Amino acid sequence: MSRMRHEFELRDVLWEAEALLSEWEQWMKTDECRHDRKAFIEAVRNYNALRGAIKTMRWVLRFPGIDDPLF
Repeated sequence: MSRMRHEFELRDVLWEAEALLSEWEQWMKTDECRHDRKAFIEAVRNYNALRGAIKTMRWVLRFPGIDDPLF
């Protein structure tokens, strides 16, 4: 059975996703990450996935200025 999420739950997840995005961004900027190809690829993949998730959550929560997350 599917369960609808409440707005406060979505906002909590959005806040966590934004924090994780910041962590991945900081990690990508380190020399350690930049010199390890696998680590850098993982960081970029996770960073971009979180950007998509954040945009989708903002769209669902009807933040102003957020276009359709599929485009």
